[in-house]
Amino acid sequence: MTERRACRPQRRDWAIAILTGVAIVVLALLGADKPPPIGFLAVVAAAVGLSVAIAMSLPRWRQVSGSRWRRTGRAASEGAATGVALWLIALLLPFSGEPTISKTVIDYLIGAAVAASLGALGAALLARIA
Repeated sequence: MTERRACRPQRRDWAIAILTGVAIVVLALLGADKPPPIGFLAVVAAAVGLSVAIAMSLPRWRQVSGSRWRRTGRAASEGAATGVALWLIALLLPFSGEPTISKTVIDYLIGAAVAASLGALGAALLARIA
């Protein structure tokens, strides 16, 4: 029972997660049209989902045995997978992108690489401050 309790998010984990979610929404709002389109609600929903996932992941990352670099590596790999997953979900959304521009395989590979890189970087930074 104590082992399970140790994996629960603490107040600090929720604070970090909420601040990260707010930062995501603010950065997206800075790049959005004014007023934001109705599709911006998907960004807010994704930020809420990411905040909950971050709060749940921080205690697990803290419990990884070994060095701090190993903990950061695990967080980065989970962040890269999350980044690619969110990128794939964004591709499935209707009306995403300019319809007159045709995309090649290279464009998709670049998109996946950018999403994985940003996800890994964000998760690694969160693991280092946690």
